[in-house]
Amino acid sequence: MSRLLAVDYGLKRIGIAVTDPSQIIASPLVTVSPQEFIPFLKKYFEQEDVSTVVMGFPADVDENKDIVVEIKKVYQVLLDTFPGKKIELYDERYTSKIAFYALRNFGKKIKTKKENLDKMSAAVLLESYMNSAKFRKN
Repeated sequence: MSRLLAVDYGLKRIGIAVTDPSQIIASPLVTVSPQEFIPFLKKYFEQEDVSTVVMGFPADVDENKDIVVEIKKVYQVLLDTFPGKKIELYDERYTSKIAFYALRNFGKKIKTKKENLDKMSAAVLLESYMNSAKFRKN
């Protein structure tokens, strides 16, 4: 099987998480800047077999908000740049809050939380996607 990759897109930082090849466990991978995002994916896809990219989309946010506009642009770039990959938008509501509480409960220091929050949010997003009926049907 191939891996699934999740993206928690932000204007300053982008959290990325992946599954194991059996698509059982979602793990935080890395946080990159928007400028590093596409080059990072190109390199990662050369090294790892990834079938699906799940991109978090804030379904409860005004369509004109900066982050929504940017995510739609990046989504189109992903479709154009990686035509062989399945690229999906998936509701990311509450992923940051869940990740924040998980990190706090693990006893991470505040500085570490900020550094890891985005990639942990991507892992929460990926877990949610994997647990959804949509994923189970595929």
